[in-house]
Amino acid sequence: MCGMRKSSRQRRRDPQPRGVEQVVVWTLRALLHAVRETKNPGQVLARCDDAMRLVGIDPVGFQEAKKPSTLRAVQRALARATAQPPARDDPVYRNVERLGSLLELKKVERELLAFAVKCTTVSGMTEPFSMLVPTTRSRLAHGLAAALGEFDVKAIKAALEHGNTLAAAGLVRWPTSHRFVSDAPLVPMDELDTILGTEYPDDKALLAPFFRVTSTASLSAADFPHLAVDIELLCRFIGRSRRERRGGVNILLFGHPGTGKTELARVLAAQVGEPLYEVNVADNDGDPLESKHRLASYLLCQRFLTRLSGGLVLFDEAEDLFPTESLGFFGLKMRSAHEKGFTNRLLEENAVPAIWVTNSIDQIDRAVLRRFALQLEVRIPPMSVRRGIVRSRLAKLAVSSEFLDRLAACENISPADVQAAAQVAELTAEPKRASAEATVERVLQHRVEARGERLTGLREAADTIPYRLEYLNASRDPGKLAEALRNRPRGNVLLFGPPGTGKTAYAHHVAERLDKPLLVRRASDLLNPFVGMTEKYIAEMFHRAREEGAVLLLDEADSFLRDRRGAFRSWEVTQVNELLVGMEQFDGLFLCSTNLMDQLDQAAFRRFVVKVRLDYLRVDQAWAMFEALCGEAKATVDPSLRSEVGRLRLLTPGDFATVHRQLALGAEPASSSRIVALLEDECRMKRDGEGAPNGIGFRA
Repeated sequence: MCGMRKSSRQRRRDPQPRGVEQVVVWTLRALLHAVRETKNPGQVLARCDDAMRLVGIDPVGFQEAKKPSTLRAVQRALARATAQPPARDDPVYRNVERLGSLLELKKVERELLAFAVKCTTVSGMTEPFSMLVPTTRSRLAHGLAAALGEFDVKAIKAALEHGNTLAAAGLVRWPTSHRFVSDAPLVPMDELDTILGTEYPDDKALLAPFFRVTSTASLSAADFPHLAVDIELLCRFIGRSRRERRGGVNILLFGHPGTGKTELARVLAAQVGEPLYEVNVADNDGDPLESKHRLASYLLCQRFLTRLSGGLVLFDEAEDLFPTESLGFFGLKMRSAHEKGFTNRLLEENAVPAIWVTNSIDQIDRAVLRRFALQLEVRIPPMSVRRGIVRSRLAKLAVSSEFLDRLAACENISPADVQAAAQVAELTAEPKRASAEATVERVLQHRVEARGERLTGLREAADTIPYRLEYLNASRDPGKLAEALRNRPRGNVLLFGPPGTGKTAYAHHVAERLDKPLLVRRASDLLNPFVGMTEKYIAEMFHRAREEGAVLLLDEADSFLRDRRGAFRSWEVTQVNELLVGMEQFDGLFLCSTNLMDQLDQAAFRRFVVKVRLDYLRVDQAWAMFEALCGEAKATVDPSLRSEVGRLRLLTPGDFATVHRQLALGAEPASSSRIVALLEDECRMKRDGEGAPNGIGFRA
């Protein structure tokens, strides 16, 4: 925490602690109490070497310690030490008083807090308590009452009860074990000795190691238009809960990193007009805090705000706190009932509304999860919102409107990603527009790949063959179908046919005609090795499309809609069932594309209202695309090649796109004959009837 750290062993061997007079009094009283309890002065005084040194008496052997004069020396030392009030000229005592004033601690609670902290820093103080065997809680309470000298056992026990401030704020607790010799009669919060041993200019600085008023929100509710309804509901709920002093109010914000969860929490606090106190995630040195320390800080913050008229608590990175499931023998899930029960009480007894932020809720037990009054998933904003975000974040850069539109179309780019890319590009900007765009794209590429995802849809070739419906060899008029879907944008549409025939491109065209975002999901986005997770992702796919008002495209649909009659595993059936249920309940436009229509489940096949086959290009379409490709490649069209192009019966629009990319490499100059040769190579490699590859594999 503050300043340089010392290990507990180093702290315990501090030879001359400050404020020793008060420590000496406590230790002398504890020694005499241990003598009375054990009725064996020789054993106690001989074994408590460090304690004897602390009170200014040289350690003695067992025989010497048995002499009455040794015990009388301890009694005389106590009389001298208490002849006048012990000196307390030490930051620990001053900070205990300040903290006690802030938390309205009773005198006995303040003394217990100071005593517990000193036990961790002063060698010898705990030795007399180790003589109280067995070290039960009752025996420790009697020992503490004797050492402090001002309070009875009942007051000591009451001060350390769960509901009182010391324990509720996590400042001091009983030792975990009471059956064996303990290191100390009380256990303070981790690093509390370092925190209270530091001088602070004011109360705010004293509380800073635990929690702080969070920074002002840089955004407003207007920056979350896709969550407008939820924000209004949350603000009404939080505001009234705080005004009526209702307890057990907890809100959970979860979602992928970078979606603005923490910023949304600040927006909520600003909307209801309450200061937001954030529990620290790191100490002053930048080192991450352990979950126990963060929990204690949260409890302290709750206790502090209870006596104030306003305030909310923010616990960011809440996955540090909630207990996780582990695998024990035979793969059985194991969980500590104590941790689970404590967490449940934590969410039921908090007096001040708390906002918890986490990236995932998968590790949270369902019994814990249901104790949150409201749970809101903060997703990556829809395309309409992303467009506004990228335009505002990249306003200072020389980038084109087309680039901004392509950037907004990338759904796996979060607002935090855009902000980071803008910062890098602004600091390394060059006058050329292409340089700024390349920098932004490179930063985004690295950030997305670091999450194990792919950045698709951003890079576009400078010269592409213009998309035309005339290039689609469809079983029904694609133009009329797109118009019909624009008039009634709902239903399930199946696009099937060989690879490269334009199924995905047609889905993009339909979304543009409907002026709606296109939400694309592939097998790699949904398939998960853990049981039940694929079904969850399928349900989330429909939910997000509904929320964004998007056209939904499931590419590679055969990965999920295979005939259930050939399934060998139960989860293969449940995935199909989940998708069928989603199709029935989805009230938007759902498109599926597949290359393997004959493998689809029959029940799924019947649920598609429209089924469109996109086939290989007709001769006239192939020639039209050949002419267009020659134009893009700046090659002269040779009419004599028309018959050769016509003989290539397995051509698709995807083949022309592939050849175009090959030509862009510039290995050889483009010509009509070269283009035909490349198209022939593409057809020759296809494993479809007469296009089966030659010369590959074993042949008779």
